[in-house]
Amino acid sequence: MNGYYLASAILLFLLAAAHTIWGHRNLELRDMGSARRRLTTASLLISWYQGAAALVITGLVLLWSSLTPESPALLIGWIALGLLGANLLIFLAIVSLKFRWLFRHTAPQMVYFAVVMGLVWLGMGR
Repeated sequence: MNGYYLASAILLFLLAAAHTIWGHRNLELRDMGSARRRLTTASLLISWYQGAAALVITGLVLLWSSLTPESPALLIGWIALGLLGANLLIFLAIVSLKFRWLFRHTAPQMVYFAVVMGLVWLGMGR
């Protein structure tokens, strides 16, 4: 069993739950009047839950790989690192270019992603 992948999977499931439950509260969900605002809200909701789904799917693949000795663990690790790294880079780019004030509010989230990526990296070397 790959304990690093297992720990990564558990952390991703927790992150997806937090993203869905508590993060959802930060979204503007009531009818905001104009069609443009409603479209913006719909787009935000769609991408929000697509991100949560990607976290769950990555967690499921890591969980499977942690429990299945014949899984292509190295390939799965690279895919997971690619997905998580791309999400983190996109987030950092948008925040640094448009919303710098968000850095202090999202530091725990960035550290969480870094920890998960570190665990995946350690699992790849097993």
